[in-house]
Amino acid sequence: MVTISSAMGALYIPLQGISRKCIIWDKKKGVQLLKANKDKTLDRLSRLEGQVRGIVGMVKADRYCMDILAQTSAIRSAILGVEKLILENHAEHCVETAIQSSDPEEQRAKFDELIGLLQKASK
Repeated sequence: MVTISSAMGALYIPLQGISRKCIIWDKKKGVQLLKANKDKTLDRLSRLEGQVRGIVGMVKADRYCMDILAQTSAIRSAILGVEKLILENHAEHCVETAIQSSDPEEQRAKFDELIGLLQKASK
């Protein structure tokens, strides 16, 4: 376990067997994965789940193709919103923690993760 000094008094908790770590231990709040945006993320995912069920119903009911496509477009947009929340959290907590850790290996791992994500997004 590596202790990180920060204003929050957070500790970095490594996971055994997992090279990509994104867990913060806050003494007051316990282990947190999505920290600040967890509730927003879960709300959006619940809405997405409902939208997908709605599209299933539309297909079963033989609804007009353009209506279905409009809903799939809305889902794509909603997924981008979820990705944005998770990426914000990752940058604000996981990447920041790696930077503060003074561990060049962990800093490089987080940098490589971000570059890999940007490369996938640009395809």
